[in-house]
Amino acid sequence: MSAFSWDQRVARAERLAKQYSASAEMLTLYVRLARFQQSVYARLKTQSAGTPIEQLEPDFKRLLSLVQSVGPAPLAEKAGELLHASCCFADVLLRDPSEDLQFFKRVLFQPYREYKVSRISAIDRTQTTRHCPACGELPQVAMLRSEGEGGKRWLLCSLCSTEWEFRRLLCPNCGEEDQDLLPVYTATDLACARRSLGPISAIYQIR
Repeated sequence: MSAFSWDQRVARAERLAKQYSASAEMLTLYVRLARFQQSVYARLKTQSAGTPIEQLEPDFKRLLSLVQSVGPAPLAEKAGELLHASCCFADVLLRDPSEDLQFFKRVLFQPYREYKVSRISAIDRTQTTRHCPACGELPQVAMLRSEGEGGKRWLLCSLCSTEWEFRRLLCPNCGEEDQDLLPVYTATDLACARRSLGPISAIYQIR
């Protein structure tokens, strides 16, 4: 299951928005989206069974209206087009998976998948695989947590927010194990984050 509540995510984004003005617009948008996702998650806990499309359809137009009002211009324009065309969530899922449509899909599927994973009684978090042991998606970040005299590396799922243990000196993307061939870049103003190459784009040191 996820290690962080929706309220914790929102609070962290609000704190970072005040700390890093260059990212404030993006983080403020995330706060609005996270609050929306929190409401979807809460509703799913009270809803009877159904297909993912049936369960998420009631929230689709709410998402479009939200993005149209607070999203960046390209996404706001796309949300307006979908609203004007009276598209339903099923219509969007059947369209070509363009980047802008993928955004709407993932915003809705993330709380849905987190809710489904929350109902799994046991997840093997010790398997060394680059795919999430709960939903099969790829991770978005790796995290280093202090443990004893060393530390363990964990991956965070990009969809359901599940965490699982992963070998420290192994690239989750290509399988490279040679430390000299695993470049890492740091930023002085983000001491807790290090950027590496590939889709696993950041490593966070959890203190």
